[in-house]
Amino acid sequence: MRARQISAQQINKVEELWKTNPDATLEDLEKPGVDDEPQPVALKYEDAYQVPCLVMVFKIRFDI
Repeated sequence: MRARQISAQQINKVEELWKTNPDATLEDLEKPGVDDEPQPVALKYEDAYQVPCLVMVFKIRFDI
């Protein structure tokens, strides 16, 4: 068995994964979307096109 170096950040992330999936491993950190930080939310928007969910509604409704 070979040892590998991991960072403190990787340790923290896998510990977070263990809360929802006790069988998670370091390989699970490499899956897409696992370590993505959530997008920040603005407290105030200039117009409706800046609100992410409304943009999709406008695109579907008005074929933009």
